Amino acid sequence: MRPSPIAALLLLLALPLAAPAVRGSPAAAGGDPAAEAAARLQEKWSEGVDAMAPEEVDRHRAALLEPVAASGSLAGLRAVLKVARERAGQVDAFRRRLDDIAEFERKKAEREAEEKRLGGDAPKTKPADAPRSAEEMEKRVLEEKRRIEDAAKHPGRIEREGRWLPRLAAAAGPLLDALPDGEFEKQADPLLREAMGDRLEGWDAWLASALGGSRKPRTARFLLAAGEEALGEYRKALVERVKSARDLDKVNDEYNERILKFLEQAGNPLAVPPESLVENLLPRKRELEGVVLRQTSAMESADRRRRAARTSYGAMLAGAPEAERTALLDLLFKEALGSRDFESRCFGLGALGPCPGDRAMAALREAAKDPVPEVVVAAVDALAVRSEAEALEILAAAVADPRWQVRAAAAAGLGASGRAAAVLPLIEAMKKAEGRTVDDLHAALVALTGRTLPAAAAAWEAWWAKDGANFRGPKDPGYGEAAKGGGAEGGGEAGAGAADGGGNRVSFYGIETRSERMLFILDFSGSMNFAGSSTEKERKKIDVLLEEMRRTLAGLPDGSKFNIIGFSADVRVWKKGPQARDAKTAKDAMEWVEKQAVIGSTNIYDALETGFKAMGVGAGKDKSYEPVYDTIFFMTDGKPTSGKVQDTSLILGDVRRWNDGRKIRIHVVGMGGKEKGGAGPRGDDLDRKFLEDLAEQNQGKAVFR
Repeated sequence: MRPSPIAALLLLLALPLAAPAVRGSPAAAGGDPAAEAAARLQEKWSEGVDAMAPEEVDRHRAALLEPVAASGSLAGLRAVLKVARERAGQVDAFRRRLDDIAEFERKKAEREAEEKRLGGDAPKTKPADAPRSAEEMEKRVLEEKRRIEDAAKHPGRIEREGRWLPRLAAAAGPLLDALPDGEFEKQADPLLREAMGDRLEGWDAWLASALGGSRKPRTARFLLAAGEEALGEYRKALVERVKSARDLDKVNDEYNERILKFLEQAGNPLAVPPESLVENLLPRKRELEGVVLRQTSAMESADRRRRAARTSYGAMLAGAPEAERTALLDLLFKEALGSRDFESRCFGLGALGPCPGDRAMAALREAAKDPVPEVVVAAVDALAVRSEAEALEILAAAVADPRWQVRAAAAAGLGASGRAAAVLPLIEAMKKAEGRTVDDLHAALVALTGRTLPAAAAAWEAWWAKDGANFRGPKDPGYGEAAKGGGAEGGGEAGAGAADGGGNRVSFYGIETRSERMLFILDFSGSMNFAGSSTEKERKKIDVLLEEMRRTLAGLPDGSKFNIIGFSADVRVWKKGPQARDAKTAKDAMEWVEKQAVIGSTNIYDALETGFKAMGVGAGKDKSYEPVYDTIFFMTDGKPTSGKVQDTSLILGDVRRWNDGRKIRIHVVGMGGKEKGGAGPRGDDLDRKFLEDLAEQNQGKAVFR
């Protein structure tokens, strides 16, 4: 049976995992030049490079890659893919190691500060991670020395391997094109199921770049077919998951009711319920959890394939000669941009972003007038990567669009444009802006200029009048040569206190917003009964939360809309819909928060899902529905330990899809401290990377206390 187009597309994804090693193969042993070059590439790529100067590494690797890239062989393609995957794995591992080292240093500094603060009153019991003997102490010292020496090498390794990944991708495209059609298709079918379980950071982007280096029309057809097939797979898995998730919710509701009732009666949030309490529910619960996990994983895999296909098509358009680009555009207009399905049109618009020429620009110009907000957002996002003056003009007009998600996308696009010409439109828009839009415009100005001025148009106008003539954006001619007036050298992101211009401001754990439509999602799990926040050692975390909520509710502007969701093992909603803030609703909300039982596990997924469903964007809702909240404050002190989905990468994937085209800003607060049940400081009970990603991927800030 002829393999599907998606199978052929997945050849690149699957080969690194399933291809046999070339070294020692009959072809290599028999003197096949292509196989021998491929074997050398794999064997020698990293040999001795740690001891080489950068220019020596470049010469060494170029000499290995050139004959493979010119071979046009399947063995060469496999070798390039294998080496690239190993490089991406090393970069990922190096970055994780640096993150681990930074976390170790942070905890060490906290421990030393606590010991200094306590002085002679320090507890006599040793921390759980303290050395138990002089020999262990000596071993720790040696490990620390090796760790520091190793850490010093990582940034250079990341830069080196990261520099070579694009060169490997550039070699993969022509090698892919050299495969005969029959060989291309023959390789794909048995490997179809091998690839999409890989979550190596950056690997999807590399594969998209490699596919985008192809110049054959067959690859373009495969990418379009892959995008549509992946969309169909995603929708099928979503429909199937709706029923499975509903069934699991029913089981979880009964399970949680029994557990929470037991904990309330025990009066101890750490009490261990007897197995007999829920044993009749466990088989069905575990069965449904497995089903939902498989369906959610299928959705994530399909979504990632679709995004990679879109990026690849854009890369093909950007790199193709003009005559070939015309044929690629004809195909894209017919199969995607001409579709009645708005998600297919969004796919096509995303691919047009890096495509040069008037035809692409004209299509984006028309799409920016579309009545469907998601289509306009897709067009605006694509315009942000273009260099034409007209692209900036369309973005500047879109910051006054009546749909707030379009305004948010346009502001972000101007901020990412890298052009000095985007500064004045942002300042002018800030003069008339209200609510969340002020946050969007301020974030864009900070990103574009590097300045950390207040979120007030007057402050930015004064800076521009003084230094604007000399300012150059990163994509302007003369950037780095002219004086920037503090532009790109002005100090990075704005801090929590930088947004202190005029207008109404709300602060929660030090994060400020001017939003007038806020949703608070708050953790009431049992561990909130413990002290141990890095900045609040003497009080329980729940007490800190209550104080923050009193201050925040008191500071909400009258008439602003808000609501509260609480969660532990279960999810609790204060009101069915948004409430207008006045003295009574603020008082009622605080009373509700104070009455919440602080027991149970940490159900992050269902809490976020409930929040997005309240906006009309959850499963089964109309995805073009405008949300009633534009900003979420999400506060937790734990990792996901219960709920329909506990895998953090899958949680991020669903949030990405719920928020796609809507631009809801998610600010995150992490309350750290002692692990549940720990007698001493045993490390944070938080997944900081997950919480940082949740904020960063949704245009928010993350703070840890």
